Amino acid sequence: MIERTLLKTKILNATVTGMENETEEDAIWIERSLLKHAELWPYERVEVSNHTNGARFTTVVRSLESNSGVIAATGASRILAKIGDVLEISSYVSLTEQDLVHYQFKRIVLKRGNTPA
Repeated sequence: MIERTLLKTKILNATVTGMENETEEDAIWIERSLLKHAELWPYERVEVSNHTNGARFTTVVRSLESNSGVIAATGASRILAKIGDVLEISSYVSLTEQDLVHYQFKRIVLKRGNTPA
């Protein structure tokens, strides 16, 4: 059976609010309630487009406990996403042609404080 890879979730206007030290593993950290709203799982692969500097990179998401709106870059992601940068975070899913009939991706636009608009 043929599978196709489609956009699962797109988070728009995510602002980097924190960075951790260079010894941390490479990841984009997103607070738990936003992660749940976006239907993302810890360690799920994501593609990140930085609208501030034009960088694009692949990493994983990690979960933060707080509901503070924090989005932080760690590891190598710190080089490509600095505090104040505006990101687009995308995840993908592989679906069979039967699953495509009722499929819709999730689009989340964030407002100030990294909360859904």
